[in-house]
Amino acid sequence: MDISIEHKGEVLVCKISGEITFSTSPDLRKQLIEAIDKGAKKVVVNLKDVGYVDSSGMATLVELLQKVKSADGDLKLAETPEKIIEILDMVRLKDIFDFEDTEEKAITSF
Repeated sequence: MDISIEHKGEVLVCKISGEITFSTSPDLRKQLIEAIDKGAKKVVVNLKDVGYVDSSGMATLVELLQKVKSADGDLKLAETPEKIIEILDMVRLKDIFDFEDTEEKAITSF
């Protein structure tokens, strides 16, 4: 898994490629929690290049959402592949996330 984090104005954009799994999700968790602890309140996670998310990866996304919301912020998922949305729907997590078709829409939706 590769993670790219950049600031676009007040929004922290995290682009992920690869798979979010038991072995890769701790790195994602660490990097984004550090950013949230440093004041990031508007977070976009671009999942365009993610091929698979296991239960650990889903737990990480939920944890990140809870962390940023507890800091009076929000997290949006951008360019999420349909198969990832279907997985989130199967485990009844789809409705807790805000999805945007494009990264730009996610950035401007705050």
